[in-house]
Amino acid sequence: MSVASPSKDKIVDVTPNLAHSKDMKIERIATIPLAKELPVTLLDCDPAGWLKLLHHIPLTGVEKTLAMHCALAQVIEDALYLTLDATYDMLLNSTHAQRISIVLSEYFHRKITVKISAGKIMHETAIMQIERMKKACFQVAKSMLLEDPNVKSILTLFDAKFDENLIDYELIS
Repeated sequence: MSVASPSKDKIVDVTPNLAHSKDMKIERIATIPLAKELPVTLLDCDPAGWLKLLHHIPLTGVEKTLAMHCALAQVIEDALYLTLDATYDMLLNSTHAQRISIVLSEYFHRKITVKISAGKIMHETAIMQIERMKKACFQVAKSMLLEDPNVKSILTLFDAKFDENLIDYELIS
């Protein structure tokens, strides 16, 4: 379920998990930049396209972790240049980059070279995106609970304190 936001390249994409509160209006407040479509060619890949592509290619294990911590730096012909957050440079290994190349080559039906270097991240990585979405989801859940009249009356009735550490929520893609 997606709701268009004022910006054409963003959609609202966060909903708290409140199964017992079916009559509550759920307001989606977090936005994530999305590519309009999955990249068809490597040259179509931009930072938002890279994030979307990561969720559609069959990477697993360390290669997926490595790719999720990388931001797209540039694309030159059939080469994809990624920047790995320097904090995670222990993941950097030519074998992992080669395996990512193989998966991307299969996706694009042509040989793709992946070059990864550790450095300063200029665009959001998939891990950063997920963390941002988790924080936004938490804020939605917290706001909805604090504004709920039943929760307010219970807190008042029992002179209770609201413990935000007990909020359970999930990201919905």
